[in-house]
Amino acid sequence: MFRRLITVACVLCLVSAFGLQGSYADNPNWKADQDALFKELGVKQGETFTRSKEDLVRLKPMLPERLYDWFARGDLADIKVKAFKYDTSHDAYWQRVSAENKGKYTIAESGRIIDVATGDYPVFVNGEPFAEDEIGLDIPNSASKVMYNRLLYKGRTGTSKHEHIVLWVDYNRGLERTVQCFWATYYYWGRKGGPVKNPEKLEMRDLTVAVAPFDMAGTAQLSIRTLGTKDDQVYAYIPAIRRVKRLSGANRSDPYMGSEAIFDDAFGWNGLNASMNWTYLGRKTALCWLVDWTTEHGVQMDHNADGSWSVSAPTFKYGFEVPGSKCATWAPVNSVWAPRKFHVVKAVPKDPYYNAGAIEFWVDLESKFIVYKWTWDRAGDYWKGLCLTPQHVRWADSYGFQALSSNTICDDKLKHATIVVGGCGKLHGSSVDMKTTYDLPKITPRMLTVEKIKMWTK
Repeated sequence: MFRRLITVACVLCLVSAFGLQGSYADNPNWKADQDALFKELGVKQGETFTRSKEDLVRLKPMLPERLYDWFARGDLADIKVKAFKYDTSHDAYWQRVSAENKGKYTIAESGRIIDVATGDYPVFVNGEPFAEDEIGLDIPNSASKVMYNRLLYKGRTGTSKHEHIVLWVDYNRGLERTVQCFWATYYYWGRKGGPVKNPEKLEMRDLTVAVAPFDMAGTAQLSIRTLGTKDDQVYAYIPAIRRVKRLSGANRSDPYMGSEAIFDDAFGWNGLNASMNWTYLGRKTALCWLVDWTTEHGVQMDHNADGSWSVSAPTFKYGFEVPGSKCATWAPVNSVWAPRKFHVVKAVPKDPYYNAGAIEFWVDLESKFIVYKWTWDRAGDYWKGLCLTPQHVRWADSYGFQALSSNTICDDKLKHATIVVGGCGKLHGSSVDMKTTYDLPKITPRMLTVEKIKMWTK
């Protein structure tokens, strides 16, 4: 029983942490830039692709290989191409602090980011550490630079609380089970207000707590990440025994309890950059799947009395939810697709016991949001695909970022999927109107400790 509860805690943490990554709006040429992507792909606003022979030929270069396979075999709905009606790029502040980083950082042989001035791992970083002209096929460590750039976006809000539902979905039977939980994080890097006290030299603290069903409520996991290359400190609280147990921070790639998720899947990539050997595969223009509403609107958050900001944004409807759907049980029925530019990078684990043999990431060039992740096992066979759904969220006139509304992990060998839907109202029997909340004052380093973990579970 104890082992099973530990497993549940791990699953909840890793699949729930697919949180936020940032993007700010301040590009006067955004419309022309978007038009250029449509022209590059040879598609038009409003065009729809079916599974006709002609459409499949045209569509193949526009999608990652595995995503194209899903569409060709009939898992996905017809692909309708739409354009964003607003700017999704960075604001002037982020552009400025990123530009000020020019020449400040480099990548060591170990894969760590290094402050050139001190020759050591930086205690605080704000803005993108590396400029786009420092990334390319013939430029050393380009893939590591891409992944450190996307790492910084997670900390833009300082703190976050992400209420969500985890769904276990069988390819044939549909929805099998749901777990309601929340995930809270305190970031040390990337904070807009500048560095905070960090005597332990940490990168972040995060905590996941199961809320329902009853037999799982109160199960929690706390992770503390130190700056550098050390394994995370990981602790689990098990209500049945009323004890906090220390777990191994090195075991990051095992699937749990029939779930397709692993610890390093969180955020698309929640692992240590230095734990991988990285290869840069180049830039690629491709279609990105989105909630239809997202292309029309940025989501304006509510400003709460305690100073925090909260949002409940629209999300996908899935095949198992819609009677008569022609999609797969795990596939969205209301998706649209927009052309985006991606960095494509490959990772090979340094750890010989890591379950994955190779991983490929598609990182949005503009927002640094990981949209696609494809994983092969150590035998070289394709294992699973992870697709994340971004939404543009704002809490002031021009202050916004890319937040995750849902993610889908599909294992074609097991014919099984895990879906995480967050911050999107009352879904699948949830007892509360689930929201995502940022800058929440009660999320402090003191509250995300082993001593306080029981308080969050009550």
